[in-house]
Amino acid sequence: MFENLNDQDLIESYEQSIKLKLEKNFIELLAKAIRQRGLEKYVNVKNKEMVNM
Repeated sequence: MFENLNDQDLIESYEQSIKLKLEKNFIELLAKAIRQRGLEKYVNVKNKEMVNM
């Protein structure tokens, strides 16, 4: 679903989605894509959601 985004855009989209309090399912999809790419360590972990996934 997010294949066309580069890594930086994916991470920024995730962080902005949290900040803007977008739908939880959308945030979870972004988090899943981040995990699949192994980018967790680059995400600004400000909420428990990313830590617990």
